[in-house]
Amino acid sequence: MGPYSTQEVESRLHAGQFNADCWVWARGAKEWSPMAEWQILVERQTQVEQWSKEAHQPNWYVDFGRGDKPTGPINRNELVAQLVKLKFGAQLEGVKLWGSGLKTWTPLFEVTDILDLVGISRREVPRAPLMGEVAVTRSGTKSEAHVAKAMSVSLNGMGLKHCSFLRAGDHVQISVKSFELAQIVHAQAVVLYVGKNGDCGLRFTEISAEDRAMIGDHVRHFLESDQAAA
Repeated sequence: MGPYSTQEVESRLHAGQFNADCWVWARGAKEWSPMAEWQILVERQTQVEQWSKEAHQPNWYVDFGRGDKPTGPINRNELVAQLVKLKFGAQLEGVKLWGSGLKTWTPLFEVTDILDLVGISRREVPRAPLMGEVAVTRSGTKSEAHVAKAMSVSLNGMGLKHCSFLRAGDHVQISVKSFELAQIVHAQAVVLYVGKNGDCGLRFTEISAEDRAMIGDHVRHFLESDQAAA
């Protein structure tokens, strides 16, 4: 039965027309999921739609710190393309951004989602959103693991939320648990940056070939679904 909008599924759930025996599939999902995971699917779909929508909205301004008039409005893809060119010339210092939820002009190195895209070329190493929890432990310590939220993943690393306990340069061990991955991913990584809001970027330093292949399958499936939807 379907297709239904999110609101229609919610209404039928409340009316008792859908129950725990039902299975549900949404655009971009790898397989059918039990109705008990409905809220997780809604969160992922919202995240995917937001990623796709923001990529083409002209709501970014960039100040290159040269005394010139800021450039904008431009969309996220255009912004990233300009910043990637600067990256190869090591000219990112002093760049400030404004737009897409920022209340004031903010240094590029504090806008972690854009920094994540600029730090690694999207064309060279594609990434995809990822819903799940990540247990993070500093390497070489006996401290208990902290639990962070996954934001995105690529073959080279991950973006996480709630990482204010970390500092750039920290070496960590991580365990990633997500319904979007067939099994728990274990890896070692180094912290590239930590924003004021607690978002951080990790680069894998050691990960098994099996786990890397599983991440590659997830990213490839997302990109194929995103292109089909477009």
